[in-house]
Amino acid sequence: MRSNRYVRFILDAYYELRHKVTWPTFNEARNMTIVVLLLSAAVGVILGVVDYGLQSLYVLLVHLGGK
Repeated sequence: MRSNRYVRFILDAYYELRHKVTWPTFNEARNMTIVVLLLSAAVGVILGVVDYGLQSLYVLLVHLGGK
């Protein structure tokens, strides 16, 4: 009885993925991938610049405090 529930769930999930989900076209998927890659690179650069700035500020404060 219990395995019947699991089989039914799998069949329902398969049906929904096959007939109800609207999958993106190849061009849409490619464009979305490019957007994700560009945004990831931009965030990486921004975080790198912020990290470098905070590191420089820290070094400056340490040197000022040591004198």
